[in-house]
Amino acid sequence: MKDIPVAVVGSGMSGGAVAAALARAGVPAAVLEAGPDRGRGHVAAKPESAALADPEADETFAPFFAPAPGPHYDRRCGLRRRVGGRSLYWRGISLPIEPYALADWSAAVRGRLGEPGGSGLYGEVWEELERWTGRALLTPLDDRESALLDTVRSRGYGDATVTPRAVRVLGDGPSGESAWEAYSPVGGLPAASVRDRWPVEDLVPAPDGTVEVRVAGGAESVRARAVVLCAGTVHNARLLAGAGRRAGVAVPDTFAIVDHLVRGWVAAVPGDGPVDASVLAVRDAGARSNVMVEATATDGVRLLDVWAMGEQLPSPESRFGFDGEGQRPHRTAGHSVADREVLERQRELLRALADALGVAGGADLAAARDWPDFDTAVSRARRSPGRAVPYGCPLGSLDHESCSVPLGGPLVDDTGRVRGLGPLYVAGPSVFPRAGAANPSLTTLALSRYVAENVLREL
Repeated sequence: MKDIPVAVVGSGMSGGAVAAALARAGVPAAVLEAGPDRGRGHVAAKPESAALADPEADETFAPFFAPAPGPHYDRRCGLRRRVGGRSLYWRGISLPIEPYALADWSAAVRGRLGEPGGSGLYGEVWEELERWTGRALLTPLDDRESALLDTVRSRGYGDATVTPRAVRVLGDGPSGESAWEAYSPVGGLPAASVRDRWPVEDLVPAPDGTVEVRVAGGAESVRARAVVLCAGTVHNARLLAGAGRRAGVAVPDTFAIVDHLVRGWVAAVPGDGPVDASVLAVRDAGARSNVMVEATATDGVRLLDVWAMGEQLPSPESRFGFDGEGQRPHRTAGHSVADREVLERQRELLRALADALGVAGGADLAAARDWPDFDTAVSRARRSPGRAVPYGCPLGSLDHESCSVPLGGPLVDDTGRVRGLGPLYVAGPSVFPRAGAANPSLTTLALSRYVAENVLREL
């Protein structure tokens, strides 16, 4: 059994960021990835990889729950088991969690996070993303995005901004499609630090203060002075449940899991040429939602896509656990009363934007009962140009699952260390106390640095 300073389980957004932070401090970490190394380039960088955006077309996709439980949860919720994980698939949207949600985080964590542009970890990550993109993240990607921003502001949304995205535009491809890539921390990791095809099966805290990391398939185990779990919300909980049973530490039977609540509308509108523009039009604390206005093009049709993303709060209606010695996950999926209130308030936000942008059908959103998937809505929008066609995203469809083992909760303290299980830490969205309405990636990157700092103090 090989001894190592730190083992990081998972190579996605949080695992890559934790390992990179440790490497900057001179502490090598072994990143243990269950899947293969299929290259570390973002899937949007090559037109031929576009099909991989659909999880079911990607052989590295591993669903969390099969079959998906209930009508409110998507069958495509799961991991991309490959080096880089889901950090190679995101759209680059970089928003901090809203103050109303951060108020439920501990003061110590809030103080260390700070805010974008400040001196805290949000600020550090923001600066790194700006260096990587080569631009200020609140400046437009190109003239098309500037034009969309001007339009939204002129229609009564004066506080609208360009959606901050950690994206580099690579130019238009031969068919007119825009080639781009989003930031991933795994791109900066030395190849030797990543061990692919190492599916971690068990964690065994040892009396000497180390943790044995057992790997499925007969690969050699490792013994680490610290382990950081970055394997995704469901698999982090599975490994913790198993470690707790072996160590005699109480671990919950079920865990909260939340996603974001999304409804939107799409309309076919006049316009030529490829577009890739996103504007953050509304930040509504009362509705716990952000609303984006985006212009896209597909198959020669220009689309206006307006969508609201709201916060789902942890609740008894949305939990998961394990059967069979922690190997088979099961889930309760549903909308709580608070969730339904957010979805209802989103209707008015979406209607108001349809009216302001001069798109027909806004009044119909208030009474809509049919919220089909996005592809169905696009097909309907093509048949009715200039009219807003509603769509909805089921829970589990956004890769934003979080809040299962929150910082400062009964299982994980506010440094990210698991209570009673030795030098075992957790990073990533699974330790968010509340998710807010923001996309989780900016906070994941900042919080990974925070957990890495705490690991370094204990080594």
